[in-house]
Amino acid sequence: MIVSENTQSNFQLHPEGAFPAICCDVVDLGLQEVTFQGKTKMQHKVRIAFLTNHQTDDGRPAYISQRFTATLDERGTLRPFLESWRGKKFTPAELAGFDLEVLVGVGAMLEILHEGGKKDPSKVYDNIFRIGRLPKLDAFTGEAITPVQIPADFQRKAPAADTAA
Repeated sequence: MIVSENTQSNFQLHPEGAFPAICCDVVDLGLQEVTFQGKTKMQHKVRIAFLTNHQTDDGRPAYISQRFTATLDERGTLRPFLESWRGKKFTPAELAGFDLEVLVGVGAMLEILHEGGKKDPSKVYDNIFRIGRLPKLDAFTGEAITPVQIPADFQRKAPAADTAA
């Protein structure tokens, strides 16, 4: 991996609104150091990534992702996110072990909002505020919603090595 001191970024915020999307990647981020309410601990994290029907300046589908603690515990954020997307609760058998890889290629409707950062409110981020199943018809126009396709040249991210090693 090549790095430089150049901090310029060509990152574009995803516009706010509701967008059809497709899950294009699930990345195991390994163990990450997390500080919550003054306590620091290691947590296993995962990133779920989507391509939406919004076109970037180069004509490609826009990319947006969200990071989660890798647990289906009811106190976490991953479980309600997935249940909202699936439109149903997890069964006890699914809670015993759910393979996140099955999400790749599954459509969704994302609601995206811009929010200030927790550490620096002047930095604005695009966040997935809500997720749901991809409807077949647009509720306002009644027209069919065209599912987003993963481009043939899309490169999935490699899983990260555990940072605890």
